[in-house]
Amino acid sequence: MVAYNFKACFAPLVESRQKRQTIRAEGKRKHAKPGDALQLYTGMRTKVCRKLLNPDPECASTHEIEIRDRLEMRIDGIPQTLSEQRQVALDDGFDSLKAFHDFFESVHGLPFKGKLIRW
Repeated sequence: MVAYNFKACFAPLVESRQKRQTIRAEGKRKHAKPGDALQLYTGMRTKVCRKLLNPDPECASTHEIEIRDRLEMRIDGIPQTLSEQRQVALDDGFDSLKAFHDFFESVHGLPFKGKLIRW
């Protein structure tokens, strides 16, 4: 079981299942592996903490992801076409590839390397 916290703006997208993945930076904690139960929350460590999906979804796959700039994305080292990049952005809850890039550039900076976790 692995728990992930989502910003309030993403919570409705997780609940509606429009957002079916998360992209996380590498850190001290290990990320989910395929088959792991995922506990998805918003507001963790606050009084307004709540679980977003019940039952817990299962991790379907994990991939290395690299967002080098606004034109180049690699998943497991494989360059993604613009069409594939748009699909990643939509699956991650963004309404456009531009909004996706704007978010990652402002929150993490580019280039970004991390894990793409799908359920």
